[in-house]
Amino acid sequence: YLPAQNAEYHIKDFAQYFAYAGPVMLAIVLGWALSCVRLHLAERASSGSRINPALLGDLHLMFWGGIGLKVALGSTGLGGLAFFFLLLANLRFISVMGLMILGAPGWRWRAAVVMVLEIVTSAGTGMFHEFVLWSLGLFAVYVFTRRPPLLMFLGWLAVIAAGVFLLNDAKWQLREAMWEGSEKVTVFGKEIEVTSLNRPLVAGLCLVQSGAKAFTGGYDEESLGDMVMRFNQGWIIERILQHVPDEQPYAHGGTVVSAFKSALLPRVFAPNKAIGGGRFLMERYADYTPFEDTSMNVGFAGEMYANFGYWGGIVGCGVYALILGLLFRWAAIRAQTSPLWWAIAAYIGHWALKAETDIGTVLNYIVKAAFVVFVVVMCLPALRAELTGRALPTRKPSKRIRQPKAKPVGAEQVPPPLTTDL
Repeated sequence: YLPAQNAEYHIKDFAQYFAYAGPVMLAIVLGWALSCVRLHLAERASSGSRINPALLGDLHLMFWGGIGLKVALGSTGLGGLAFFFLLLANLRFISVMGLMILGAPGWRWRAAVVMVLEIVTSAGTGMFHEFVLWSLGLFAVYVFTRRPPLLMFLGWLAVIAAGVFLLNDAKWQLREAMWEGSEKVTVFGKEIEVTSLNRPLVAGLCLVQSGAKAFTGGYDEESLGDMVMRFNQGWIIERILQHVPDEQPYAHGGTVVSAFKSALLPRVFAPNKAIGGGRFLMERYADYTPFEDTSMNVGFAGEMYANFGYWGGIVGCGVYALILGLLFRWAAIRAQTSPLWWAIAAYIGHWALKAETDIGTVLNYIVKAAFVVFVVVMCLPALRAELTGRALPTRKPSKRIRQPKAKPVGAEQVPPPLTTDL
């Protein structure tokens, strides 16, 4: 109904596309549903007890350490260690989500700090995907912990959906100025020069302009068609259906095996392993070469078909969803011990729900993020005790009894001050 302006992005054979995409969607739902069979979770009531200061100290350490790494190393290249430092910097989100779950003082301004930093970084690169994903993660944790009324929840959900739509339109103005070398954007009829310092402000103005276009009829059918094309990856799947196996033979599980190998080996030990971004998969199985600065991928539905064909792709998507669902189930059961497991799940599963990413990228993120969490938890005793439900070891009082010092003769007898255990 709203085709893309460029005919290259059209879905040409709807019957063939929906004959695969429809059963894939059902298989994904079935996989998630099976992972929840006989899953009985008891809602944890707030105990009202004070928060362990040592636990707060661990969460604050993750927050400030993550902020420091993000500021110091966010834009530098560190070769094979770049992804490792990215995961360490992202620990700030576990901290913020954990403080939010615990209801600890200061979680609001910390959440604002991490999101402002994410906005500045996204505006500087022109890539807003991470900002959107972390915003949704924080929103999910907020809804889980604060339980807002239904109407308020639906209202915020509508605002987020509209914001993502408007952001998708606004970011292209900023990208054209940054990537095409013009370094200028036109906002409300005025030309503004884009610099490294004013990019967040310019991005905000572009977003406001996109919102104004929604009320002034600025979105015609052509612009809406291009917008829908960017949100819907169906044209990529349809290209794979047309290209495999007529022009390119099935991979017969090759990319899935490669995904497990890449996830289990760090790049410092396997420098020749697959690089994320999807260019190789797009060129080989979709017969499409993305632009130089474009991150585009076949998605797990397209990758499953490229490996196993029609029925194998449908079953493969169901199994893929079942595996992710079982991981989520594992975290949900652990959350019965401590609700901080929800923050861990949001951190490790950050890329797991992205439909347009290849399986190797998702597995690589899950495995490496889980390893980082394991090491960090082993190094932070209070956080480890909270997640395992064990009490922190307390120091035994010394058996030696100190004798009170003799008071000078004539000293005023003053009762000892009252103390409050804070």
